[in-house]
Amino acid sequence: MGMPAHGCQPRGGRPADRVLTAGRVAVEGVSRNRLSELYLRSTDQCSGRSRMSRPTALVTGAARGQGRSHALAFAERGMRVALLDVASPVSPLQYRPSTAGDLDETARLVEAAGATALPVRCDVRDDGQVGAAVAAVRSAFGSIDVAVLNQGIWSTGPFWEITEEQWTATYDVNVHGTWRLMKAMAPALIEQRGGSVVIIGSTSATVPTSGYAHYASSKAALVQLAKVFALELGGYGVRVNSVSPGLVNTPMIHFQDIYDRVRPGASREDFLRAAYATTALAGRGHLDPASVTAAVLWLCSDAARDITGTDLIVDAGNRLLPRRNPNPTITDEAEEHR
Repeated sequence: MGMPAHGCQPRGGRPADRVLTAGRVAVEGVSRNRLSELYLRSTDQCSGRSRMSRPTALVTGAARGQGRSHALAFAERGMRVALLDVASPVSPLQYRPSTAGDLDETARLVEAAGATALPVRCDVRDDGQVGAAVAAVRSAFGSIDVAVLNQGIWSTGPFWEITEEQWTATYDVNVHGTWRLMKAMAPALIEQRGGSVVIIGSTSATVPTSGYAHYASSKAALVQLAKVFALELGGYGVRVNSVSPGLVNTPMIHFQDIYDRVRPGASREDFLRAAYATTALAGRGHLDPASVTAAVLWLCSDAARDITGTDLIVDAGNRLLPRRNPNPTITDEAEEHR
């Protein structure tokens, strides 16, 4: 990226010298000046390419994966970025959870891009922590112009084997956490009379896939919630949309139970190779997070100023392919009892 034009110099440096913990650590050493209201533009005088000129983006699940990709894209466009993540285990997971170190690394990368990072550890299952996190962002940056609600957990297994804890945690993070965040941000969005929110859904919201009853139904709820939020906030000039990707190559899809869905004992490499048979577009396997980020950026841009309450699907054509019957093969013995 070339040097910014006059007046477009990104602001670097973290507003605080440590990762904030919502509800427990006060925000120190940050400017409380409210940023002037800006609008999303299709062209950028700083880089000569399409981008956003709004100053503040809030990204949840920002410690790694899709969230990190979204955060860095906003940073590269000169925006201040609030990075929210629990950065610790929230349920018995089948994959490695994000850590405080992951969140700090995202903040470092945002700052390396010349932008200001505000990392905040926040458990979206806790209404108090969510309120404190949003208050910290408003205190530091003065506005929330763009928000990407990307936090989420998942696990696999037949619905009759999913535990009460797994089911409840999935809904509390994915669905209830999104509602808590929207509720906390609503006063700022209404006061600003503008803003763009993107909620990360999934193609599993509309394509039934065995082994994901709790996750798929939580994502279906998010897609519908985005439409309701869009309807209720539209009168204030706030746009709310969702992006539903197919399987994205991030740390949360890499664990043995998922590999075993290819075949028992399959390796990571087997899993990645098998993905090429799950998309309609040639040469595509699991999605790169950047593909989802591109959709997010477009929905947040002025080019999409008339789009709200829409679910944008990014799946390389996975939904177009015939579905495989996941049921066990009918045995001769079972056939006799039909």
